[in-house]
Amino acid sequence: MNVRADVTAGKSVPVGPLAREAGVSASGLYGLIARGEVGSIRIGKRIVVPAKVAAALLGMDLQQAA
Repeated sequence: MNVRADVTAGKSVPVGPLAREAGVSASGLYGLIARGEVGSIRIGKRIVVPAKVAAALLGMDLQQAA
């Protein structure tokens, strides 16, 4: 999975791959989500992070990428 390409395309991304790309632990990112510090969407049992939120975590500027 290419997280940065998915984010640039405006796709929401799963927590695990996003955490690896951001250089943090998945449990740490889940903790931020639980505290409301990182926005997320629950789809069934899955939790995904919207592209705009993921871009901010990765230090990407979606305005320039679009």
